[in-house]
Amino acid sequence: MKNIFTFLFVCAVSLTAFSQWSEDFEGDISGTWMLDAAWVQGTSAEIASAYYEPPATSKFISVNDDGAGAGVDLSGLAISPLVEVPADMNAVTFKYYFINGDWQNDDETAKVYISTDGGANFTEIANLEQSQSGGSVNWADGFASVADYAGQEVHIAFGYDDGQGWNYGFSVDDVTFDNVAANIVSIASASSSCLESTFSGNTVDGLINITNTGVAALNEIELTVSVNGDTEVVTVSGLDVAPLSGSTRIDLEDIITASSTTSNVSVEITGVNGGTENGSSETSASFSVTGYDLAENRGVFVEEATGTWCTWCPRGGAFMDLLKECFQDHFIGVAVHNNDPMADNAYDSGLGGLISGYPSAVFERVDIVDPSALIAPVLARAQEPAPAVLRGGVQAGTTDFTLSVEIQANVDMDGTYRVLGVITEDGVTGTSSGYAQVNAYSGSGAPYPLDWYSNQPSPVPASEMVYNEVGRALIGGFAGESTTISISAGEVFTHHFAGISLPNTIQNLDNVYVNFVLMDGAGNVINAWKQSYQETLDYVLSAEETVINVESVKVTPNPTSADAVLTMTLEQSSDVSVEVLDVTGKLVSNTVMTNQNGVVTVPVSTNGFVNGMYFVNVKAGNTVVT
Repeated sequence: MKNIFTFLFVCAVSLTAFSQWSEDFEGDISGTWMLDAAWVQGTSAEIASAYYEPPATSKFISVNDDGAGAGVDLSGLAISPLVEVPADMNAVTFKYYFINGDWQNDDETAKVYISTDGGANFTEIANLEQSQSGGSVNWADGFASVADYAGQEVHIAFGYDDGQGWNYGFSVDDVTFDNVAANIVSIASASSSCLESTFSGNTVDGLINITNTGVAALNEIELTVSVNGDTEVVTVSGLDVAPLSGSTRIDLEDIITASSTTSNVSVEITGVNGGTENGSSETSASFSVTGYDLAENRGVFVEEATGTWCTWCPRGGAFMDLLKECFQDHFIGVAVHNNDPMADNAYDSGLGGLISGYPSAVFERVDIVDPSALIAPVLARAQEPAPAVLRGGVQAGTTDFTLSVEIQANVDMDGTYRVLGVITEDGVTGTSSGYAQVNAYSGSGAPYPLDWYSNQPSPVPASEMVYNEVGRALIGGFAGESTTISISAGEVFTHHFAGISLPNTIQNLDNVYVNFVLMDGAGNVINAWKQSYQETLDYVLSAEETVINVESVKVTPNPTSADAVLTMTLEQSSDVSVEVLDVTGKLVSNTVMTNQNGVVTVPVSTNGFVNGMYFVNVKAGNTVVT
């Protein structure tokens, strides 16, 4: 136990011990309680401020650090009169309201102390967590063990410390002695690891949030779990959940295999610490999850705007990870970082032109939504049949290569389309401060999937952070490369990107993915797909008549301030079309040459061009090179 010492108010503390003591703070306490200057008595309406608003109740005592403003130290104690701990009581109980917000990483604390020497010395008996009721910050029951002080005359004190910063506050009401059961273990909430929706056949976990408000530590719990009527008993040992206000999450791995018939799950606590005694009335919970039949080869493309500097961006990362787990190959996610070590400037600039703030999610290049609202649209789009199947392969090299995308049509395709490639990497870590994630959810009590961040400081140290789906490079520019496709259902069109090199920021090729996106001429996503880097290297492209030697296509000089020349080698006779497009996909010039073979030279006039970047599409037979 930690000892603290104070000599405040010692000469004024009452020396008459109260028996059968309780305090609801409705009357005048000036002759009994000693309040440091930080503490006041009043109602919520009298005490509340912009960011510290205890829910309405009767009178209570409180420190409002928020209301005092920046630079004001409101740390201090509220000391009870001298009271006798009844021999048959083991706890002091109370109601309390404590956000535990730690604004700007200044650690605010709310503690309970006891003194046996008239207030000369105080010993800490409880360090309070955030007060919660019904899953949100609210008035909650608090306890502190006084079992070691039965029959003694003591002062109880409540202490607040703002961490030398501008924080929130601490409020206390309805203080009394009580006999608290050794085991009071409750289920605070329960859900599947995919919340309510996933794909048929996916196995998902049950996540059971447990609280322990008894005076004994929780070391073992027995849960009776029923899935659609099939029941099993699960015993979880090796726990170390603190008494009085401890909590933990128990993960029941792979308890559900999702199907189109909704799986209904119920969980009940049937044993605690090797016995059945449990003083809680909140020992059961239920939840459900449904599996959906997702369309074959359908991928849903989502770009998340994020940054390690962004206080609310943990929300984006948490929901992107959830979607990746619950929709797997059907979720094509990219985390586009801004102003941190993982930022790709071209990608960041392109996405930044579509959003108004961080975090944001760009859904299929059509809608801008909050990352927490992605589940419903992703699920709906993933059930729509894929108009075309996308697969990719390389023609040469391993880290320097020519990437090709096969577009296997399920419907007739005739018109202008855009093709985009994105290199992403999972498992990205770093040691510099730029990899530490600022975290507004610290101490918030936020539910899954943000509960991990709730239990982390702000910023989360770089050593604790692992970043997934990090956008490493664009292939074809942010808008993708424009190409003309005219094929019937069942036919295959192959688009060849120019030669590329993997960026040197990549940490592990085993964690790299190649993502392909097919868009219509207006930039709306038609379909998307992803492959691991190794799958892309191994993929065998469909047999096609090789008309253009892809490696031979060159534009010289490049860049140029005058006319240029495009050269290529044709493997067989063919008509050749050379299109020049600006970055918006607008056709600037088009040259058609008939019955060409061998080395072909095509003059490219830049007359009338404005300064900028242009794409050149070369088409011969059914082969297009950009």
